[in-house]
Amino acid sequence: MSQSKKLAVLAAGFVILCFLAFLYHLHRIPPKSKTYFQGLKSEEISRLEISKKGQTVDMEKTGADWQIVSPLVFPASRDFVKEVCDRVKDMSIISLISTNEKKHPDFKLDAEGGIELKIFKGKEKILDGIFGKMADYEHVYFRFPDKKDIYLVFGPATWMLERDVKAWRERAIVKVERVDIEKITIIRPSDKTELFEKGGIWRLSDPDKGPEADNVEVDDVFRMYSCLSADDFVDDKKTDSEMGFKKPLLTVSGKLKSGAEETVIFGNLKKDVNQCYVRKAGQETVFLVNCYAFNTLNKSAKDFQKKNRPLPQPVK
Repeated sequence: MSQSKKLAVLAAGFVILCFLAFLYHLHRIPPKSKTYFQGLKSEEISRLEISKKGQTVDMEKTGADWQIVSPLVFPASRDFVKEVCDRVKDMSIISLISTNEKKHPDFKLDAEGGIELKIFKGKEKILDGIFGKMADYEHVYFRFPDKKDIYLVFGPATWMLERDVKAWRERAIVKVERVDIEKITIIRPSDKTELFEKGGIWRLSDPDKGPEADNVEVDDVFRMYSCLSADDFVDDKKTDSEMGFKKPLLTVSGKLKSGAEETVIFGNLKKDVNQCYVRKAGQETVFLVNCYAFNTLNKSAKDFQKKNRPLPQPVK
């Protein structure tokens, strides 16, 4: 065979390999499909029931918020629930993967590996499905209970559903916008500091005549207070004296322009784990919060006095 013919054969082989690679890549791209729930809005979902290995977390919507109703009663994480509901409303069945029931364990769609999700709109159950292994970041293998068929779907990811009940609990202690707060009060065993906002300026002691507070220190307090969240929960029985709520180390209150007030009480420090006991005024739930939050909020009036900070130097 001449050299030119050999090159022609190699070129033809290369073209065929490229074509086969293209077909393989095309096969791996899930085709577009219509959403399973036509016109469903995430805010219309009223209940989620998630079960794995006989353990069930049941959550219901109450007004604008979500509540865990079983196996305990506690506010549910707004962010995590929204994450699931947003995926549910856009759920779509991409393709049928297999009709072989023996393959259920391979796709984690058996009793051992599958996660059953029941979705309600009002009192109507609009989906009962089992979610298994992830095919990629967005797609998951899925089947209907008592059915053999395995599907590839776009929908709630397995890692969204496999959280235990502790992970579903709301960890936000305070969640307010800075623009909605008009007064901050910090009470320590030795002193009390009040910060007032008026016309965009924060002042100490008096909203009109008090000295202007240091913006950097005010910003630090607001960043921590307005989105204060828990590391963990205290579910074992301890007395208020044991946790330090009889004589708090720190109390921080934010008065909103609406008239409402959000008060957070810091009890004893747990130095071995660098955490402290925290409770909102008027509530029984006790949280564990990193001591960094305590240190950031534990300020006196002296800390808020204006400081002569060097101006940033131009970059040469």
